[in-house]
Amino acid sequence: KQDIVILTNSVRFKKLYIPSQTLNISGAFADHALADGYRAMANNITGAGYERVYMSRAKLPDGMRTIGEEKVQKIFEKNGYKIIYPETMTIAEQIAAVRDAKYLAGCAGTALHWALFMKPGGTVIILKRNTKPHVFIRTQYMLDTVIGLNTVFICASVEKFSSEHRSKQAPQIIGVNDFVKNFFDDFGFKYTARDIAFDKKSMDTYVAQYQKYQQEHNNVFCNRIIHHIIKISACFVPGRINRKNFRNWLKNKLYK
Repeated sequence: KQDIVILTNSVRFKKLYIPSQTLNISGAFADHALADGYRAMANNITGAGYERVYMSRAKLPDGMRTIGEEKVQKIFEKNGYKIIYPETMTIAEQIAAVRDAKYLAGCAGTALHWALFMKPGGTVIILKRNTKPHVFIRTQYMLDTVIGLNTVFICASVEKFSSEHRSKQAPQIIGVNDFVKNFFDDFGFKYTARDIAFDKKSMDTYVAQYQKYQQEHNNVFCNRIIHHIIKISACFVPGRINRKNFRNWLKNKLYK
């Protein structure tokens, strides 16, 4: 800390050194030097000793959680995976949890970027939580590659209405579909027929949340259109007071 100076005003330097870039997500570029910094941080943390870790989104607020995940993660838990909830842990605790892990699993998202603190040779298991194609897997794959990790990608979504990976409001649901079941079988997971049975309760929750989302989304879209109609129409009315009265009159007509 004694070697770091926080600048609070304008400063002129005689020489400026700019380190080479090690990561460019939009440009799909990652350098192996990226791993050095994360490895140095991991070496300063005592590992929690977990060999298999599942990062869950189940305790996130509504609108961010992935419906159906708890049923899927229970199968991982039965097969030796430690379930952790990143948002309930400190940074040091999160690093400790993955530091010695040979397997890191979870729904697709930034939580799995903690794989940067794993040791080379490990495996990251990604459960895709939406059905629309997206290149987000590229970012995780780049990070896994520079660290020296294997990547397993599974389309786990069972949603009825396609959503984007970065959807902030549309509900998303995963379940034990054919892809997930094949993964369990290929990796020697043990499960019962009840473990992989159709989760009607989660699906009902998903459908209800989607209907609510669709209604709210459509209302927002319609309101935006009405707002622009009022704004453009008022431009043709002369006089500031007249325009204001016209806008109020049109709002009462269109927002019924």
